[in-house]
Amino acid sequence: MWVLVDTVAGRPLTFASNVVEGPDGTIWFTVSTRRWDLEHYLGDIVEHSCTGLLVRRDPDGSVTVLRDDLKFANGLVLAPDASHLLVAETAGYRVSRYWLTGPKAGIVEPFAENLPGLPDNMSLGSDGLAWVSVAAPRNTLLDRLLPLPGFLRVLLWNLPEAVRPKPVPVAWAMAFDLDGRLVHDLRTDDGSYGFVTSVAEHQGTVVAGSMHEDDIAVLAVPSPSR
Repeated sequence: MWVLVDTVAGRPLTFASNVVEGPDGTIWFTVSTRRWDLEHYLGDIVEHSCTGLLVRRDPDGSVTVLRDDLKFANGLVLAPDASHLLVAETAGYRVSRYWLTGPKAGIVEPFAENLPGLPDNMSLGSDGLAWVSVAAPRNTLLDRLLPLPGFLRVLLWNLPEAVRPKPVPVAWAMAFDLDGRLVHDLRTDDGSYGFVTSVAEHQGTVVAGSMHEDDIAVLAVPSPSR
């Protein structure tokens, strides 16, 4: 095992999330938060620290922060032609496009905004779609707390666990074409599965995983409605 990156901008790397590799060996990865660790990820969601990063590691080993102040940076997809990245911000309820090549290189554009749930890990399917796992629906209380100072939201985190906001148990995945159009919105709240944090599609089959489940969920992709 090789450690490729263990510090970013002079600080220890404690919460790296998704990673993709380009054809020339360039690696891009997200850092969800610089204030919390994986075990206490909900603390960052509540605090809304906006300390996530998008980072590039070049083949020569140099490391560059491309984007700062992200709202719990998470899922990451590299376009098939390596022209851009899609980056999910779980606490921002959005996926953004970061251009790597062409006249827009370095520019960030909206891809899917104001999502109804918390986007988590992402993957590029064999169908050419960007598949996004949705961990939970948006929480009304957290939405109301977002305009408030961070220390007030941290007070909520310090309440007993029994009274903190809890994610609604729902199994949810969405798929977008690379123009940002929603193609699939697969969701069930029957309690059979919940808190989907990863999803992948291959030749018409979707596999989903969860931090809170012992199993994976497998289903066939339905034909998109026209």
